[in-house]
Amino acid sequence: MDVRCMSSRAPVGPEVLVLGARDGWSIAEFCDALKRYVIRLTEVGSPDDLRGVEAAEGPAVVVVDPERLTEFEGELRRFLASRPSILMVSLDRHLRHEVDLHPFRGEAVGFRAFRGARGRPAVELVTPADHKTEAPELAFRWLRDIGFNVLLLRGSDLGPVAARALASYAAQAIALVEEGSPPEAVEAAAVHRLCFGLGPIGAVKALGYRRLSSMAELAERADRSPVDLNRLPELLKVADGLNLPDPVPPVDGMWLVRASSMVGAVAGELSSLSSKISTDRSALDVYVRDLLGSPVGPLAFADLLGLDAVVRSLERGAASPRWADAVRKVVERGELGAKSGQGFLRWHHELVLEGRVRYELCGAYALITLDRPEKLNALDEGMWKGLRAALRRAAEDERVRAVLVRGQGRAFSAGDDIAMMAEWKGLEDARRWHDELLMPLLRELLEHRKPLIALVDGIAFGGGCELLLGFDVVVASERSLFSVPETLIGAIPPIVSSIGPTLLGRKVIRFALTGEWITAEEALRLGIVDVVVPHDQVWEVGVEFAVKVMRPSPQSVRTVKEVVAAQRSSLMQILSFGTQSVVPISATGEFKEGLEAFLRRRSPSWFPSGSP
Repeated sequence: MDVRCMSSRAPVGPEVLVLGARDGWSIAEFCDALKRYVIRLTEVGSPDDLRGVEAAEGPAVVVVDPERLTEFEGELRRFLASRPSILMVSLDRHLRHEVDLHPFRGEAVGFRAFRGARGRPAVELVTPADHKTEAPELAFRWLRDIGFNVLLLRGSDLGPVAARALASYAAQAIALVEEGSPPEAVEAAAVHRLCFGLGPIGAVKALGYRRLSSMAELAERADRSPVDLNRLPELLKVADGLNLPDPVPPVDGMWLVRASSMVGAVAGELSSLSSKISTDRSALDVYVRDLLGSPVGPLAFADLLGLDAVVRSLERGAASPRWADAVRKVVERGELGAKSGQGFLRWHHELVLEGRVRYELCGAYALITLDRPEKLNALDEGMWKGLRAALRRAAEDERVRAVLVRGQGRAFSAGDDIAMMAEWKGLEDARRWHDELLMPLLRELLEHRKPLIALVDGIAFGGGCELLLGFDVVVASERSLFSVPETLIGAIPPIVSSIGPTLLGRKVIRFALTGEWITAEEALRLGIVDVVVPHDQVWEVGVEFAVKVMRPSPQSVRTVKEVVAAQRSSLMQILSFGTQSVVPISATGEFKEGLEAFLRRRSPSWFPSGSP
């Protein structure tokens, strides 16, 4: 049977016959979608009408409600014997085993139809595990080639997958609202942080509560696992009162929402489901990805976040404890997702130690960790070299689409190691540090080919703060502190004082002169930081940005980075002037006094005092 379909202008493929009225939402949704794709439909009102289409040649797809099968049985048998056909029986009110399809077992495929994100039609095909004909695969390929989002389910019918995904998504959104998150912030977090084409409120409103409720009843009837719908009317009532625009715009409060728990809820539901059906997990993930309009499926998203992080998020308040239980079972096997190479799915994973800098390939992103927590990740010679080597490794690995950099412990980095600088014997040591350590790292950072995302939860002082100017995105916790205090020890902040005013504006000069501490909110206003989030969400938001920069074309991202690097190269002359200024300063008495005062924890001698 040839089920090929060409362009929407000239469709070639099976004739589609609709037996009886368009009873039920599956047939109505399916037929409306076919019309949008300019597929010809023939409506057959009675068995007598079916005789009139028998003489036509070519394959056919016959769509019928199971309640009408008895009425059409005799003529339908003759029709199916005369033409190569697929019989598609709607299951919007029934489970597969509740419908007597014995007379048509070889040709019949159950289906449920929905409309997903951006209006794309979705169809779930349901067939017994021992189905012997090619009908399910033919229906799958035909619908996929037309443009439908299709999932083929073999074996037990556990009800609509879409209902489970959307209900878990919406139920967890309600739990977040009950915790105190404004509904508009929850919706915006889903759309603008997770990049889902449908927010939880929009998804329920688009599908309709009555339809979602009937779908959930089917799912609950299938395996006695309740689908939480009790509070959906409350959420819809709140949403109607807000008159949220579609799509909802970004709002400041969305950065306070525990968005990862919505990913975890859907992933937990799908994990429970996947253990009971024979469908491949990756196929299930892609289907729900396209249903929600996400750049990555919920199982893959959970893996990228780290399943241990997902469990922690769900344990703080999940609408259903079984979601956390489902994810926890995977974690207990040591499968943490992309950062271990195995989770719900398989991922490339590598671990390389560059001195006290850890480099990890976690699927599609690289994670670089400054791992000298006992010294607040202060940048000694080994750290300078290790960070540069890790960045270079990420730049050269085509599997890496984004790079996350964080500090272990309570600091991103406290800056240059003062003890290292105190050991300089003269100008040659300072010049070697500048030529062999500082400038190579700065060039690697400023000209890097991949999107760079810094995660700051704690202290970012001195060089640790200045390096942030070379990142593309900086995520900081509300408790983070920043400072460029080099002038307090007789040096200068070479990056901030040279290119800082150009990149950040005049206000940064004050902090370069005074060495004052900068709060996360002030750093946000200055432009050092891009977003400020609760301290327990820094990691999750960082991964969200990694996923977000994977959405665009790799070629586009690469070109943007090239253009940015070209712009930054225009600043290299003034940057070089600033960094080279550190070399002669290192030989001065004030610099030596500043280092000694810092190491001995006393005030330097240059502060003026009155005479007795």
